[in-house]
Amino acid sequence: MRRLIPLLVLVLASSPARSTVQGESAEPAEPAAEQAEAVGTVSPALSAEELLRRATAALEAGDSKSAAMIYGELRRQHPEYPSGWFGSGLAAEASGDFGSALGFLGRAAELDPERAAVQLARGRILARSGVANSALAALEKARTLDPTQPDGYLFAALLLRDAGRYAEAEALLRDGISLAKPRPEFWDQLGLVLLSQQRPGDALVAVEDHLSRYSSTPRVELVRGLALAEDPERRDAAIVSLELAVSGGEGGAQARIRLAELLMAGDRLDDAIARLEEAAEMAPAEPQAHYLLGQALQRAQRREEAAAALSRFRELRQQRDAANARAKRLGIRLNIAIEHIQADRLSEALTAVHEILTEAPDHARTLALEAKILFSTGDLAGALRAAIAARSSDSANAEHHYLEGLFAYHLGDLGAAESALTRALAIDPDIGEAHEVAAIVAYGLERPTEAVAHFERAIALGVDHEELRRAYALALEAAGRID
Repeated sequence: MRRLIPLLVLVLASSPARSTVQGESAEPAEPAAEQAEAVGTVSPALSAEELLRRATAALEAGDSKSAAMIYGELRRQHPEYPSGWFGSGLAAEASGDFGSALGFLGRAAELDPERAAVQLARGRILARSGVANSALAALEKARTLDPTQPDGYLFAALLLRDAGRYAEAEALLRDGISLAKPRPEFWDQLGLVLLSQQRPGDALVAVEDHLSRYSSTPRVELVRGLALAEDPERRDAAIVSLELAVSGGEGGAQARIRLAELLMAGDRLDDAIARLEEAAEMAPAEPQAHYLLGQALQRAQRREEAAAALSRFRELRQQRDAANARAKRLGIRLNIAIEHIQADRLSEALTAVHEILTEAPDHARTLALEAKILFSTGDLAGALRAAIAARSSDSANAEHHYLEGLFAYHLGDLGAAESALTRALAIDPDIGEAHEVAAIVAYGLERPTEAVAHFERAIALGVDHEELRRAYALALEAAGRID
């Protein structure tokens, strides 16, 4: 893997002396809920089992702040107890702190590598963070550890479906159906995947198979309605199923739009208008809802309302076109900045970057590029600020966490560096450069065995140079592995 950014001379003998981490804990930064906890609010006399019981009860009751506090105490009293780390990950997820959640779950996986639930949670959080490939890898590992767990199949199938990988999604759903205790959702999700492949007949077979085992649900009716809608001779039956689906809360704006199209085909204009008004309210930025609403209102001779709906359609289409043009323009300007960097014109590159950020201050790719330029010019504090801004704008990108960790390391803040690198590697465990810096940080925190593991992973991923080898040798010696 290519190096993302040239490192300074990283020899362990000159590692920063200052660390914000006390002792040898590999613990990631506490989520916001735990930072506010008062020391000593949980009695140290409680057993690990009692702490776990109380924390789990708090989490199940929806009190993620108390759960995080108690799980934190469990980790402090029993740092080798994986359930404390696992629970902290779930509490951080519940509070929306996905970065810390992944760090906690990563440590839980190290302590208990055979626990499928940890990998399921990692996969779920990575999916919610928009990191589909890493999520799929975690879910595959979960299925390997426990092939009887339905969620490992269902979550992965949904990710594959959303990525347009329908054949793979179908295969996983059919594997899920063959489990001893499948979930009813397998059948309706299989139906939706089959519809995405333009196979309404097979989707109806999936629906009938579901109904032979379970009672109907709004989602099953959604699948049946969408499949029947492909056959003009079965339009009335499709309308009945889609009405049941949307009345039951399934399908959202798109189901209402499809239902309205069927109603319009049958000249049921008032019913169609009602459903299109619902769709426009649910998805006010969806041009199609406003366009069809305008068409239906025109046919109903409601000209003023039709004109308003069609005007909104044109406005939305113009906004979408403008957004696409803006994205294209920013991309071109970003490429110009990159060309300046490649020609070693850093001042011009920085000027180009600042022009982009004036128009789009949260443009994550540009913020990351600014961080790299500032690092190359020696402005470490500015580089760290830009990296944090990039990470805040796009937390699903592992490189942004890596850059934050790298710059924090060079500023001597090993605790912040470790936290950021843990997040980066939780999202993408195959960033060799992140393993390299994590190794140096671990050595600086007097954890040479951990440093060796990171060095070896970096080398396996193709990050290999003289300075790394010198540092690796020192870590091996400190870990007592010199033959």
